Amino acid sequence: MKINAVGVDYSVLRAKNRNVKEAEAPKDIAGVPKGMSMISFKSGNPRHIAHMVAEEPLFGFNGGGVGTVVNDYNFLDKDVDKVVKIIPLYNQQVDYKKDIDKKTGKVKMPIAQEVKVRYIPDNLPANHPFKGKEGTPFVTGQAIDNATNLVEFLENKKDSVFLLEEVKSSKMNWGMEENVPIKMFRAQKDQHLTDLMTKKGMSPELQNKLEFVFTYVDSTASMPKQYADGMSYSSATGSDLEKRFASGWKGQEYPKYNKASVELMSGLKEKYGIDPKYFLCSDGQNMFTMHYAAQKNAAGDSYWKDKFLGGVGHNMNAGYDQPMGARQAIVNLGATKEELKNLANSEAYINALKNGEEEKFLRETVLKNFARPYGMNAYSVAVHYAKTGYSPMLTTVSEGYHDSLITNDLVSNMYDDLVELDKLGRFKGLTNPLMDPKITPFSDSVFLPGFGNDVKLKLADGSTVTVGKLQHFDKNKCDLKTVREIKRQNKINLLERFNPKFINAEELDKDGKVIGKPNEGRMKILTGLPNKNSKLYGGISEEYLNKLKNGKDVKLVVSWGRGDLQKGMDTVIDSFEKYVIKHPEEDVILLLGGPMENDEARKVVEKFELLNAKPNLNGKMMFSEGWAPGKDWAMCADAALLPSRFAPCELTDLEAKKCLCTPIVPNVQGMAQKNFDPDIVADAKLMDAYKGKHEYFMSEETALKAANEDAKTAFNKVKDKLVSDITKKYKGQINEDIPAELLKGTLEADEDYKKALRKLRDSVISDEMAECLERALIRDRNSKNAETILANQIKADTTWFGNAWLSATGKSSGQLYFDYHFNNKGKNISKNDLIKLDFSGLGHGITGGNSGNSIHFNGKTKKIAAAALGLAALTGLGITGYKCGWLSPKFAEEKKHGHLSCVG
Repeated sequence: MKINAVGVDYSVLRAKNRNVKEAEAPKDIAGVPKGMSMISFKSGNPRHIAHMVAEEPLFGFNGGGVGTVVNDYNFLDKDVDKVVKIIPLYNQQVDYKKDIDKKTGKVKMPIAQEVKVRYIPDNLPANHPFKGKEGTPFVTGQAIDNATNLVEFLENKKDSVFLLEEVKSSKMNWGMEENVPIKMFRAQKDQHLTDLMTKKGMSPELQNKLEFVFTYVDSTASMPKQYADGMSYSSATGSDLEKRFASGWKGQEYPKYNKASVELMSGLKEKYGIDPKYFLCSDGQNMFTMHYAAQKNAAGDSYWKDKFLGGVGHNMNAGYDQPMGARQAIVNLGATKEELKNLANSEAYINALKNGEEEKFLRETVLKNFARPYGMNAYSVAVHYAKTGYSPMLTTVSEGYHDSLITNDLVSNMYDDLVELDKLGRFKGLTNPLMDPKITPFSDSVFLPGFGNDVKLKLADGSTVTVGKLQHFDKNKCDLKTVREIKRQNKINLLERFNPKFINAEELDKDGKVIGKPNEGRMKILTGLPNKNSKLYGGISEEYLNKLKNGKDVKLVVSWGRGDLQKGMDTVIDSFEKYVIKHPEEDVILLLGGPMENDEARKVVEKFELLNAKPNLNGKMMFSEGWAPGKDWAMCADAALLPSRFAPCELTDLEAKKCLCTPIVPNVQGMAQKNFDPDIVADAKLMDAYKGKHEYFMSEETALKAANEDAKTAFNKVKDKLVSDITKKYKGQINEDIPAELLKGTLEADEDYKKALRKLRDSVISDEMAECLERALIRDRNSKNAETILANQIKADTTWFGNAWLSATGKSSGQLYFDYHFNNKGKNISKNDLIKLDFSGLGHGITGGNSGNSIHFNGKTKKIAAAALGLAALTGLGITGYKCGWLSPKFAEEKKHGHLSCVG
């Protein structure tokens, strides 16, 4: 079903509602095509919209799922004249000085001394592709540093180099830093960029609307790529975050970039007549834009008056929310050099520092208008300004995720704030589309180069071989039998690529000349790209390859994603094992993999190796560490097992369905909304997937009701011992029975309890995923359901203005974006409604010891006496920052004398 929710008269209606008239663009404004339809306006053109983003795949800065959505924003252009993307200027030149150890004389670590914009150098030979462009600023997503031969790099990587033109430059103050250089650049729409946009399916009209704007400031310019500030949850552990929070008074990288963007934005209007009225800030990396724009607005700045900034949270779970410590928050919010000096010299602060209570002191004094019970993060900014009405709306990326955030207090630290914001009508969910025209089962465009093209290789023994490409499907002959036959042939092709004979294979061009380095040929046929490396674990027995060649029905299950807590790769392995144990006679194999870059990922690899050693699983599983070509695998596979622990939207399920591969998912957030199970009456008409009954973030009570007997027994054994130990220790130390609330809080803070609860929850999800596999691969394998599922996958419209069928509102994502963000006015803000730092209490010492702390654990706020639990809130992650103060002998002594305080 396709609903074009925004009709042809939509732009006219918008204009009438605003009582404005259309006017021809002034002919003398650079960058504005002659005759372009514009609307007269006082502050901001309502037909110009802007996205503040942290990544932009078109230029090589792509972090994964969010990058896909950011790319899709390029196509959200209905009835607008300009779509402006504001992006950090990453990967610039960093000059270092050496930190010399005085004792050893050796270099301890390099310290950034200066960050500079990269320019095309002067020493180019006559035939160089950038000859004549000397002195032009540029950006590239390719790895480059001071050791790189820039002349050779620009020639060899010319297709990844984009020329810029300066929009505006200025200076700003940031914390203790004064006169920080800042610049804004606009991507030149030269032939290279135009050709690339055309290749990406962008029409000439759309290309004319798009503007890619880069903000330069040292904090993000020194980052080689997006999220390289160490604050990405998928690449930083809790301890890493804690170290960053206590590292000094420099603030954080992205808020500094946000301020620079606000300072420079007027340059777009001054130079090109580009003047967005509506700004959408994507994710925590951009939420401080609201704060600095609000300051300008409250001060009467003519550019920022009557401009409206909304926010969208692609992931609002702990870690992804840009958490911060007190020092960082103070600088992020705009503390001046003088204010910071006065703070550092105040007696109250010095005493707090000596007593190890700096974080608590700063939150209760300077940050009392900003700090929340759960800590502080970038979304706290968005929530504040949405509550005031300055920001008209904060959204997240599916209605299912929105509903989970305001009904399940285990999902996010921000539960209470989001519930309040939802009641005000300023927190909504809208579902991301999947727009990429290349993702279709009926074209080679769905494949990466190593799968969509024949690849000629030179093997280590000197012989040559051609690995054939995978097959796409024929839209005119797409019945179940034909699709499965093509998938059978694709499975054979895929499994043959894992043959050890390809180790160290080199790729050959059409003339037989070696391309690239040894083993890059092998990587191209395994990962689809020569520069994507993969380390393989396990292996698929040749038995299954032979069965496929003999026409047997060998089922292939695939899974791809990061090896972090969210994606649940460990649950994939558990689910598959349970399925195999129950159905040992089934011919079924598993391929899974993806980037494995943190402690959680190492556990996934260890689990795989442990289970792969079991006789009933050995030969049935293969794990690709580093890179997994998900869509290419899905074009071969029968089912995609995607048991995410939390799923704000997810696009892997939509990608799988586009490849006619059936998703197996939990009943979680965005996945619950987009996947329709044949056994659920309300879903049956749209059946296209199999779905469990629960999501990972369930209460202990719910998990115990749903778990199998073995899982219950294992959990209760751990819990009962902990309860006994805690009760005895309290009784022995205090000579009283432990209060129930204190017992509960102490238990929930215990690491062994948390591990046991995770195992219990995981067991519920893996049981349900195994049951879903059973229904998909056995019960419904040759039933009418299988035919209906295939038909629904083929006809599903996931585009901006065609996916209304996925929303309970009956509106498409495109219309909802305009309703919530680009056709929704906030209000100008007063100075009284700004987030303000409060330095007035510095002479009064540390406040509150007896009244109790509001302690946040796993998303739930509890009022627990400070005598019972001390708050060591370093991370703002909600579950990491407190310990049981009463376990210290100091507790009993203070209780005896009647002057209890926090024991940290």
